[in-house]
Amino acid sequence: MNVFRIAILAVAGFLLSAQALAYYCSTPAGNGYVNEGDSMSKVQQACGQPTSSTDSDKQNETTTAIQYWTYENAQVDKGTGLGNYSQQTVVRSGPSTTVEVANGKITNIMQSGSQSGSENCFSQSSIQVGGSSDDLLAACGSPTSTTTQPKTTQGPTTKITTWIYSRGQYSSPLVLTFEGGKLSQIQE
Repeated sequence: MNVFRIAILAVAGFLLSAQALAYYCSTPAGNGYVNEGDSMSKVQQACGQPTSSTDSDKQNETTTAIQYWTYENAQVDKGTGLGNYSQQTVVRSGPSTTVEVANGKITNIMQSGSQSGSENCFSQSSIQVGGSSDDLLAACGSPTSTTTQPKTTQGPTTKITTWIYSRGQYSSPLVLTFEGGKLSQIQE
């Protein structure tokens, strides 16, 4: 019996909390509860036809941290010295290579300022655009230097729809904003 009462109270608490977070839409066109995230059709069922509606597009932007891994054109291994004489070996030579890495993936390879889709690294292992940063480390080793810069790219556009409900002479209008067809903002 006690478990049954607890279950009833839990369900009632859940239902009341969902309704407590909802907004009661009271307009001449309709009355009902709406929540952020509701579809346009659900809001229209609760609130009725808006007094006015406007559409616009919002350009989405994404900022990503881009790493630039630079491998200089020559690196010398000083080796071990034999008395006053030491043997030096050029480990790698050629034009310097800069590899652009974003989100753990190789996104660009530049050699002496020119773009390349793939490149043979100093160990003769090949790296290519789309490979992982782990592949890059395995093929080329640690870079001579690294820098990180933010890069902002344009993403897809999102349709913004604003519905305005006139609530009479003495009340401010109700403004509902939808992003991508879902209710995102309620303003009184």
